[in-house]
Amino acid sequence: MKQTHTHRYSLPRWLSKSGEKPSRSARLWFVILAPLFAVLLINSTVVAMTEGVIYPGVSVAGKDLGGMTRRQAYGALQSLPLGRRYRITVEDKVFEATNDQIGAEYNLPATIELAYSIGRNNGLPMLGVFKTSELGRLKFAYQID
Repeated sequence: MKQTHTHRYSLPRWLSKSGEKPSRSARLWFVILAPLFAVLLINSTVVAMTEGVIYPGVSVAGKDLGGMTRRQAYGALQSLPLGRRYRITVEDKVFEATNDQIGAEYNLPATIELAYSIGRNNGLPMLGVFKTSELGRLKFAYQID
């Protein structure tokens, strides 16, 4: 049987013409560049998968919006019951009011923009996806007239 490797760390003939062990500098460059290329590949994949959609794990008022476009998220949030009753206590008196009575209005476009922006302020989108698990539970944005 013909021996094709001269050292136990030798490369096969189809990778190296000489079949010898790679030089120390070549191994060092491989150790440095291989993880860098892996991070770039993962990051590019995350960018491609999340382009134009809300990151996975983002929810508003318990409704999961992950993977939805802004338009889909608007429809999903619009279907939720937005009317709410408030109990306001002033000294011994208790008042009940609705959103309309106190001038509060949910701002769906601002809520959706906030949901879309969660995790996107990082330099690496893959880190943003990981952060959505801790930052991704939102409530409605509202305004009071």
